[in-house]
Amino acid sequence: MARSGIERISPNQKPEIYRRSSMASLVKDKKKYAVRNGGAGIYIKYPGGEEDKISIPTGVFSTNYKAEATAIQEGAAHVQSSPHSTKNIVFLTDALSVLQALKSSKNKDLNDLTSALTSLSQTHTIALQWIPSHCNVFGNETADLLAKKAAALQQNDYTTTYSEAKTIIHAQQHEEWLQEHPNHVQNDAYHALTRAEQVVIFRLRTGHNRLNHHLYTKLHIGTSDQCTCQTGGQTVIHVLQHCPMYENLRNLMWPQDTPMAQKLYGSLEDLRRTATFMSETGLSI
Repeated sequence: MARSGIERISPNQKPEIYRRSSMASLVKDKKKYAVRNGGAGIYIKYPGGEEDKISIPTGVFSTNYKAEATAIQEGAAHVQSSPHSTKNIVFLTDALSVLQALKSSKNKDLNDLTSALTSLSQTHTIALQWIPSHCNVFGNETADLLAKKAAALQQNDYTTTYSEAKTIIHAQQHEEWLQEHPNHVQNDAYHALTRAEQVVIFRLRTGHNRLNHHLYTKLHIGTSDQCTCQTGGQTVIHVLQHCPMYENLRNLMWPQDTPMAQKLYGSLEDLRRTATFMSETGLSI
């Protein structure tokens, strides 16, 4: 089996198969997103200096995983039928998930890839080597361009497995969520807060809290949504920005005017200052 015969082969005795897969940009239709138009790119360098450049579309609905597996599989098939003489082959790929899956006999999604590698290993010495993305390995950039070219080619309507369908759906939902939450920050300082501070910030962000506005308008608790100051509804923005009852405390915590976005989605210091402010007000949040 190819996956059990991995070995390092010196550069002067191997053709190098550089493999890169990519997804085309998410196709946007208003707020709807889909993972579409997959492409696999393969760059082959033979010991004699010959080169092969291959672009393969991987389906209207495709995943990175599928494109990566297809690239390795097609590369293996191409080298096996190539007229260029060689016995030693190394595949350089950033598809770590595919390489890990090849080690498991339980993974049936890679049967075709396993068969291609097994067939190639009967007549060639092969190795599969992981390389990090964008690590300046020769040929990697070319393979990347070939993959992008493949994604733009006419796509066949390949069948989609249950696992691929789940991945595509999750990716689409994630993109929709990001569009609906423009203030979301991937490296959110929220995660560095204490549990008590997180509760405060979460309730302020979502509006699901114990302030009068939410209790009255959503849960029908109380006689009105008015703040104790009687100058407006007791909302998050009212308490953090306008309520005269907390003006002195607000000026102490924020000597300069500070926007809501910074108070709720800013740095760790910003979030902790907001949580401290709410604690000092004595309000039940």
